[in-house]
Amino acid sequence: MKTIIKKLGLFIFLFALASCQDVIELDVEDSAVKIVIDGRITNSSPNYVEISTTAGYFDQGATNRVNNAAVVLYEDGDTVAILSPDSIPGLYSTPYQGIEGKEYEISVEVFPGNIAFEASVWKSKPELLKRVFAIDSMNIRKLNRNTTPQAFEEGYFALMYFQEVPGIGDIYRIRRWLNDTLFTQEIFTFDDEFFDGEYVGGTGLFAIPAFNIYGPFDEDRNDLLKVEASSISDDFSSFLDIVDQQVFQVGGPFDSPPQSIIGNIYNLEDPNEYGLGYFFAGAISVEEITFTK
Repeated sequence: MKTIIKKLGLFIFLFALASCQDVIELDVEDSAVKIVIDGRITNSSPNYVEISTTAGYFDQGATNRVNNAAVVLYEDGDTVAILSPDSIPGLYSTPYQGIEGKEYEISVEVFPGNIAFEASVWKSKPELLKRVFAIDSMNIRKLNRNTTPQAFEEGYFALMYFQEVPGIGDIYRIRRWLNDTLFTQEIFTFDDEFFDGEYVGGTGLFAIPAFNIYGPFDEDRNDLLKVEASSISDDFSSFLDIVDQQVFQVGGPFDSPPQSIIGNIYNLEDPNEYGLGYFFAGAISVEEITFTK
């Protein structure tokens, strides 16, 4: 009976809404359009910078890409590359490879005539290109609750093995692709606080088990898994933590309140004016493995 009453009440409420003839106009102020600059420099290539803008509150579709710009890469304060426009709108790239222990930053000059905002010059704060462990190998094993490492769901999993570089204070990020499709709804970072200098994936009573990096695989198809490990700075780690909280960990009653996600991009003429996005430097190590049914 309670269910019937609830449904009847909902029907009456919806009918009342449908019968309303007055049009209410909300005066919602559009926030100013901001520049968005994302990119990276690694010990591999190509390296890139992507420039776009934010959109108005009621705008539909993709945001604007910025094509009319000059992007310069600096290494320890010296110019080392001018990035070339790509065929993809708003994307600029270079084959130049970063060097461990060097600091990198970019400048982005937006020329007059851009439809989104006035001509301006933006810079990123310097980022130190730190070391990363080399992925020793990956293999595929069948795991369950009784294996080492454990898996709550039985199946075939990809395990990653590596030697962590001695010297505490390293922070890493993992990105994964399955059949060339990047996992975009995740941010996976960790530091070396509890396993500094250890081999991950060794044998023995006190050995650290291999990283369970993906699984279980779909046993009805063949899959190619690609894993990229990169070093990241403290600042970039903090930035990713905020992105994770604001974008992926939403919907619960105990979520943190929304806040601006400010990266390391600022206006050269007014350092207190920040753009959005982040340009980071980091070494990378990549490994692939194929699961066959």
